[in-house]
Amino acid sequence: MLCPQQPEASPPHAGGSFKSPPDMHVHTAFCGHASGTMEEYVLSAIGLGMMEMGFSDHFPYPEDFTDPVGGCVIPRGDFPSYLSNIRELQRRFHGRIAVRTGVEVDFLPDHLDAIGRALDAVRLDYVIGSVHWVNGTIIDYSEEKLKSALGELGGREGLWRQYWETLEKMVQWGACDAVGHFDLPKKFLSMRDYPMDMNAVDRILDLMARKGLVLDVNTSGKDRSRDGEIYPSPAILKHAARKGIEIMLGSDAHSPQQLGRYFSDTACLLRSLGWKHCVSFQHRIKRHHAL
Repeated sequence: MLCPQQPEASPPHAGGSFKSPPDMHVHTAFCGHASGTMEEYVLSAIGLGMMEMGFSDHFPYPEDFTDPVGGCVIPRGDFPSYLSNIRELQRRFHGRIAVRTGVEVDFLPDHLDAIGRALDAVRLDYVIGSVHWVNGTIIDYSEEKLKSALGELGGREGLWRQYWETLEKMVQWGACDAVGHFDLPKKFLSMRDYPMDMNAVDRILDLMARKGLVLDVNTSGKDRSRDGEIYPSPAILKHAARKGIEIMLGSDAHSPQQLGRYFSDTACLLRSLGWKHCVSFQHRIKRHHAL
């Protein structure tokens, strides 16, 4: 999630003859903190040589959730327009590119029944599950907000411990097809001087493998994370590769210019770790694409 307080760079697209895998983590102006028209995103994908892409904007919060920050998800009243815009783009660009209907849903442990009912009520191609909230604190909204809450969270160690616990619960929940930006707290907290709890990581990855969930290889970390690396880190990716977990690529684009950013270098890394294919979704069923 990127809210208005965090302007971001817009690096150039992957260039040359590289034909991009599908970008499945893409936001729109409907969420209130992205720019550009949905048509511009689709045209950008076509320009990169994508045969498929997916919109996965932030799913509306349930009615009984009080949002203390605002401007981070699609308002409930706008969600039908989000869906209808995607349907129109699917019709207009049929034969040129496949446009998939997805959402990124926040894992809110006290509201899972309401979220589940809302997801069941809409026809989607895929759902990305993400942990943006840890024990009532939004962890990627602003560095100042996170630092002010670190004491209540038990410092860096407490934040990471609770994040892994929450992420594991989300994977157990089973309502999503893919797990978004796996190691998100490093957005504001460098991991270079903090030991990763690989026992927790392996436990979550093992659970993902058993459930057949896909790992969102999210290239936005190159711009947004304190360490300037993708989500998840190469160290975590090595473990995921050994466990046979499938992957999808996502730029987490919040403007058309960011679509497919860093995909060429990331695809090289993924191939070096043993992956030959990435995943997209249609009607909640995986589709495979050569990296």
